[in-house]
Amino acid sequence: MSPAPLYFFVTAIAPYRYPEIVPHRPLLAAHLAGDRGEGFGLLREGLVFLPYLNGERTPHPDPFARGAFFGLSARHGLNELCRAVMEGVSFGLRDSLEILDNMGVKADKMLLTGGGAKSAFWRQLLADVYARPLSLINSPEGPALGVAILAGVGAGVYQSVESACDALVRPGDAIRPDTGKAAVYQRFHRLYQQLYPALKQSWQELARL
Repeated sequence: MSPAPLYFFVTAIAPYRYPEIVPHRPLLAAHLAGDRGEGFGLLREGLVFLPYLNGERTPHPDPFARGAFFGLSARHGLNELCRAVMEGVSFGLRDSLEILDNMGVKADKMLLTGGGAKSAFWRQLLADVYARPLSLINSPEGPALGVAILAGVGAGVYQSVESACDALVRPGDAIRPDTGKAAVYQRFHRLYQQLYPALKQSWQELARL
């Protein structure tokens, strides 16, 4: 999972309040969003973030799409903005998951790895947004493990990618969704999906200015 929009947000805004912790961006992001148990409510104050900072590829192949906060008000602070970014990235990942669902490919077994997966808060958030259980694998570096798996198959150490994965990838305990939060996220995800078509023409006009 890619936390790039979150890293952008933390780097661009957080230095003014937390200059000493910015090099540890996942830690700061998790702290701001509620990883330490401050009790921030999900989708605080109805704030939704569109994570299209560099255009979008899936499910919208659109180089003109841009990031946006929808519902921003004077009541929102750094914590709410940070959490909205994490939720927006998670909604974008759910868009890709729904493409697989609509193709008849049911992802009942989902594994997490990478920098964003180091946050227990974000792992639970993804389970709630996806409304299905997830597991963290035994390697924090998914791309490097994938290269090792392919190299092992190429060198004849393993007969196939499937057998290499069975030998090397070990899922941890399941992270199960909170049914109440999952129902709320279901409604907000529908709103999130309405925002791209509503803004598509405006983004194109913005690019021409």
